[in-house]
Amino acid sequence: MTRLPPSKTQAALLSIASGVGLTTAKLIVGLATGSLSILSEALHSLLDLVAAIITFFVVRLSSQPADANHPYGHARAEQLGALAETVLLSVTATLILNEAYRRLFIHPELPEISVWSFVVMGGSIVVDLVRVRALRAAARAHKSAALEADAANFANDLLSSVLVLIALTIIVFAPSLPFIPAAFTARVDAVAAAIVALLAFRVALMLAFRAVNNLMDAVPKELSLQLQTLVQQVPGVLPGTARVRSRLVGELPYIDVTVKADHASSLAEAHTITRTIEDAVKAQHPEADVVVDVRPGRSDFEEHTRAVRAVAARLGFDIHHVDVLLIAGGLQVDVDLELSPALTLAQAHRQSERLEAEMVRMLPEARRVAVHLEPRHERARPAVRHQETAQAVRDVLREALPDDRIAAVEAALTEEGTVVSVGVLFPPDIALAAVHAEMSRLERQIRLQVPGVDQVRIDPEPILAVLPPRPR
Repeated sequence: MTRLPPSKTQAALLSIASGVGLTTAKLIVGLATGSLSILSEALHSLLDLVAAIITFFVVRLSSQPADANHPYGHARAEQLGALAETVLLSVTATLILNEAYRRLFIHPELPEISVWSFVVMGGSIVVDLVRVRALRAAARAHKSAALEADAANFANDLLSSVLVLIALTIIVFAPSLPFIPAAFTARVDAVAAAIVALLAFRVALMLAFRAVNNLMDAVPKELSLQLQTLVQQVPGVLPGTARVRSRLVGELPYIDVTVKADHASSLAEAHTITRTIEDAVKAQHPEADVVVDVRPGRSDFEEHTRAVRAVAARLGFDIHHVDVLLIAGGLQVDVDLELSPALTLAQAHRQSERLEAEMVRMLPEARRVAVHLEPRHERARPAVRHQETAQAVRDVLREALPDDRIAAVEAALTEEGTVVSVGVLFPPDIALAAVHAEMSRLERQIRLQVPGVDQVRIDPEPILAVLPPRPR
């Protein structure tokens, strides 16, 4: 039957209980024998006890849920606890090194060794081994940086206890081994203490480096590249637009993704892209908190006029007569913007400036953007048919076209002028550009020869299409 790892609180309490026992035992034996290595171990264990107490309170704090002041939770409290352990470890290691230097070079002392020295150090090794395994299991299960730091600290204790045990063994057997000089025997205890202190510095630096990196949102370099490649492969994301930022709060990754999609995409399509990105990221990082921002963008292969119309549609504007010219120095964009006739000029101008700014952002190669303001006809306008104007327009058309190509001619009088509607037949296989050129020519002739015409609408129809009866 597989045993479940202890909870974070249970692991921290186990660490406190074992720390109290080891610190007391080492301190009693160290003071009784005068062994600097055992006393250094006692101080080290005392530090471990303080660190274990800090860890206990830190893991309780880190387990609290997010609140108004801490929207990402309290998990980073564990990194602060690791930094506190680093400070305590460094101070103790400095004191031990100072005393080791004194006994190595100023006043060497040979400690008294008893059976209790071996009992305490042997017991310390067993206890450290048990709590290191328990803390590592809990750290892996709960992804706790504080418990992981505690486990690394006690693993260092385990190694240092082995060194102290070796030093005590050398001191005991040195008199019967003539090849071991007395000067070395008198200093081996201090050498072991110095090694313990150096190992403590190593652990302190490791813990500090890891904690500071976490607090500064450091993540592995390959993670950002991996996520960016993953996001860029999602269908609908414009090439080269993916930007991914990630950070760890405790062991929980928070990933912010910004991409651009076709600005003509609907809200539903943008939502689909968002969900696809979230699913792709969570497939590799299930516990990640993913936020996706989909912004409008333009593909390098998109036509300029389509980009202009898409920008206007996204802003909710009605435009017509879109004309994009390629001239020296860049593009020139001309559009007619339809706005409510109730707006003042200042209000309408602000709307046109919004459209201009967005078109320049979407078309950075545009040298000039001209927006022509037109009042939008929001309701049906009163009008009456005007047969005289219709006949005059038909006469103009007969000068330019065969009679059988003139499908329909109507004229309506409005308060703003005469609106002329014309139906003209064209061969079905003729190019649209040629059709437009001929319609423009006909419109110019009508305006030139028929006075009072305000608008001319020419409806091109293919010759083979079924047409309604022509009015007589």
